[in-house]
Amino acid sequence: MQDYIKLILIFILLANVTFANTNDSTDLVKPELSYTKLGIVAGLSVGGIVVGQITQQDKYWKEKSNFSVMPWKMEYDDALIADKFGHFFFANAFSQTYKNALLMTGLDTTTSLWIACGLTFSYHSYIELKDAYSKGGNYLSFSRGDIIANFAGVAFTYWQTKQPEANKFNFKYSLQKSENYNNWAYKSLTDDYESSYHWLAIDSRLIYDSGNDWQKYFNLAIGHSVKDLDRNGKGYHEVYLSLDYNLKEIETGIEFLDYLIKTINNYHLPAPAVRVYPDVRFYFLKM
Repeated sequence: MQDYIKLILIFILLANVTFANTNDSTDLVKPELSYTKLGIVAGLSVGGIVVGQITQQDKYWKEKSNFSVMPWKMEYDDALIADKFGHFFFANAFSQTYKNALLMTGLDTTTSLWIACGLTFSYHSYIELKDAYSKGGNYLSFSRGDIIANFAGVAFTYWQTKQPEANKFNFKYSLQKSENYNNWAYKSLTDDYESSYHWLAIDSRLIYDSGNDWQKYFNLAIGHSVKDLDRNGKGYHEVYLSLDYNLKEIETGIEFLDYLIKTINNYHLPAPAVRVYPDVRFYFLKM
């Protein structure tokens, strides 16, 4: 999952530059297909896959092994399911971003949706197969939990596209250095699930509608993280309640800026929060 972060960031950056002069919309249909833009998206897709393969090959896939399947207990013990939340989020975020880029080329909504979801799930499944044949330890076995989470992520993209009401629920991600990371327990921040936070942002109007227009800019978010992991089942869960900002409602009239704002909306920005499990702690600002 960690290298998906790099792929998504690269694709988003290049897509923003490429489509800086196009209208941003989660359901944008152009009257004519631009083969130039479609070619650019295809090129970026191939480039992103190549970069990901090179990175993964060097980091995880150097030594081959027989096909192996991760036991269900190990699926949980690895990161107490935090990695599954990560797979769900990045499958959802990447398929959404890719769908919107295809829409801006002039492809219709249905075609863009199926290509984005199909390519995202296929690539993530290919990663799992490569892991299954790699001799990098038990945690590089074929993960059925990862496949399920990947499928659920792209399925949520499909649901949000077909049912506009589903956009009142959004999954977000944030990073904040953990104590173990600061003590050099991990080589990189994205390898540390203790530094990762996954959020379900809910439109606050579903809970209480004040009737004021400003309320549309705010969500309520439920967050999850884990701490004290040893990859053998040790550790504990954390659950948070937090304010969240609904950036998708911001319209500046500047096409590139609007696109960028909606892309940033995948990240949970610092906001007041309270940890409700395993104990109660208040935070003036929590990533």
